[in-house]
Amino acid sequence: MLLLLLWSCGDDGTETTTEDPTTSTTTTSAPTVTTPAAPVRLTSELLEPTLPWPQYGTTAASVGDTIVIGGGLDGEKSSTPVVWRFDPATGETRNIARLPSETRDAAVGAIGDTVVIAGGAKGQTTFDRVVTVDLEGVFGEEGKLPAPRADGWAVTAPDGATVYVLGGYDGSQPTNEVLATTDGRTFSAVATMPVPLRNATAAMLGRSIWVVGGDWSDQEQTGVYRIDLDATVGPDGATSAPAGNVVQVATLPAPLTRAAAFTLGGSIFVAGGRSGGAPTDRILRIDALSGTVADAGTLPVPTSDAMVGVVGETAYLLGGQSPDASKAIVALRAA
Repeated sequence: MLLLLLWSCGDDGTETTTEDPTTSTTTTSAPTVTTPAAPVRLTSELLEPTLPWPQYGTTAASVGDTIVIGGGLDGEKSSTPVVWRFDPATGETRNIARLPSETRDAAVGAIGDTVVIAGGAKGQTTFDRVVTVDLEGVFGEEGKLPAPRADGWAVTAPDGATVYVLGGYDGSQPTNEVLATTDGRTFSAVATMPVPLRNATAAMLGRSIWVVGGDWSDQEQTGVYRIDLDATVGPDGATSAPAGNVVQVATLPAPLTRAAAFTLGGSIFVAGGRSGGAPTDRILRIDALSGTVADAGTLPVPTSDAMVGVVGETAYLLGGQSPDASKAIVALRAA
């Protein structure tokens, strides 16, 4: 009887027909819907188009279907004032604006279609200036960080309404304060890292920021931290962890600084960086559930200090040092 019952049920998505002497009805069971698994490995492709000239030592932001780069160092190790807009569809990189002064090591994020370029430095001068610019190169009202900051990183919330700035130093001391802004002019502290970090990298997954590596007191770091922007509430309704709680969730297989982190297809990846003082070609994946870190591919060449942005299902690694300044563009996709 059990075998007969199982046979009569059919498979997911198939039709089953039941008849009686007076009527005949046909019902269709709902097909099973599965969510694609998050990628665990990436392929890397060196693209034919390149940046106009070698560039490294700053960050980038994804804005719609383009990526915007703010400042950086050129092949002569000189700070530049350029604001570049890279269009993956055409491979074109064009200069859309000039910053008020040459700037390296700024934190670049996006609020809607507005790019936020926070802090940075030139020579021995560290800036507290915050510049906002749209995709046509039109500048908005300038803002200020609470203190000068360079060598930081910026990430944008999934809804595009908030930019978070973390890591960096004020010209003499590194900082462990994580700042948030919704307009590029006013900033508030939302979390405090357990250690101050320079040249760390970060990516957002949901309402959490994942901070990876960096250096502190001239030592490359191995920590992977998660910053939960919302309070954690238990089944009984009690708050078990406040908003802004920071926890170390993993340890890298080797010290790493000046890498590029990004989220692709629900996975957190870290590409390149500097380990043991030299650029690396490793791509790592951080499992958000288990906290494990595993190899996830390799870059065409070892690269540190690169800019990164995600458009659609592809991450683009722009420029960097390999070990000389590079103008290469590398596309990273799920294997």
